[in-house]
Amino acid sequence: MTVVELGNKLREMSEIKNAKRTTMIYLLGVLYADEMRIAGISPAAVIKAAGIQPSYVVEINKGINLAKYLELKPEYKDQF
Repeated sequence: MTVVELGNKLREMSEIKNAKRTTMIYLLGVLYADEMRIAGISPAAVIKAAGIQPSYVVEINKGINLAKYLELKPEYKDQF
């Protein structure tokens, strides 16, 4: 995935009705941690591409750090 694609995905996820924005930002970090690392994409670049507040970089980093400990439930695999 490119920075633009991740930014678009983050924008989509953060606008899901009845979902907490910060939680969705963590989730993006969890789901795409490996892709971001491999591609050398920084959380700051994703936030900028999404057009959301720069302070949310910390939340993506938290998700990336949690990624090695978490697994997405099967019923959500194709949702994001």
